[in-house]
Formats: sequence, C-alpha cells, structure tokens
Amino acid sequence: MNNKDKNEILEMLSEVLQKVDENSTKIDGNTQKIDTLTGVIARQTTILRGMAEDIQELKGVKVDVKELERRVDELERYTGKK
Repeated sequence: MNNKDKNEILEMLSEVLQKVDENSTKIDGNTQKIDTLTGVIARQTTILRGMAEDIQELKGVKVDVKELERRVDELERYTGKK
C-alpha cells in the first residue's frame, strides 16, 4: 500500500470519526430531551391518576342540593344570619 492510499484511508477515517462525533452530540441532546419529556409524562400521569381517584370518590358522594339548602336555611335561622 502506498502513501497516497494510506493518506486517503486516514482522511476517510477522519471524516467518519467527525460524523460519529457530530451524531453523538445530537444523540446526547436528544437524550436530554427524552429525559425531560419522560419526567413531564410521569408528572402528568400522576396528576391524571389523582384526578381519576378524585372523580371516583366524588361519584360515591351523594349530594342532594335540596337537603343542603335546607341545612343552610336551618343554620341561618339558628345563627340569625342570612
């Protein structure tokens, strides 16, 4: 193998290594973005799970508006406040 061939091979290897470095930098940036998005999704999932639990709890509560109005009227009469 002559020097010209060796130099061409070294030049090609240098270009390939430079592209590998560029791609590694891009991958590192994407990894950070993925980590951030994963954290956001985890927080949203926790919030949604809490909301679902709250909704289930509220479904179990029987609220009668008329009964509440009656109790408020009774309290107002008792306290003398309207």
